[in-house]
Amino acid sequence: MSSEAWLAGMPRSWRTELGRRTRRRADAGLEVCFTDTPEAVQDDVHALAQLHHARWNWQSQWLTEGVEDTIVEAGQLLVRSGDFRLWKVLRGEEVIGAALFTRAGNVSELLLTAYDPAWSRLAPGLAAIVAGIRHELDTGIRLIDFGYGGFKYLQRLSNTERPVVRYELFPTNRRMPIARARWLIAPQGRINIWRGRLRLRTRLRALRGQKQS
Repeated sequence: MSSEAWLAGMPRSWRTELGRRTRRRADAGLEVCFTDTPEAVQDDVHALAQLHHARWNWQSQWLTEGVEDTIVEAGQLLVRSGDFRLWKVLRGEEVIGAALFTRAGNVSELLLTAYDPAWSRLAPGLAAIVAGIRHELDTGIRLIDFGYGGFKYLQRLSNTERPVVRYELFPTNRRMPIARARWLIAPQGRINIWRGRLRLRTRLRALRGQKQS
């Protein structure tokens, strides 16, 4: 599917709104572009991370300790191949909205997006996402995953829905009661437990490294 076909499948009112905001951004002197060199990755990822943290009051459950550095490292390796695309909306040199797409084969994922709420009337975050979607579709991507979450603006940009099916496997030995008890915890609670264990392992490794040095 081309980006033009994707846009044509949207309700007319939504297409009109996207066009109106595009003109307003142009009138305000905002520029939409993407990161295309390894040297620019670190600063641009950091700008996106700062917008994301500000949006979630520095309580992000996704962009935890070490994740930003991992994204930078991967981005520097993948940006020249096009498998890492960070779209950004600029006011001069300032990033006021951004969206990060990563791809493997003919599948792409919207990994992270954020914007400065002071510019919400011009929807810079949405502009970065739409630019990324259009580029992905026009360069051979067949499927774009918008990730977890029932955000209405992403639902409006989607043209299909593919539910994720999850299976739970339990041991049949004496550990089964403990495993099933964990399953009774709400999904977000289990995710928080897993992330806490991951952070603990990371800190323990760091402490071991300090002792060895």
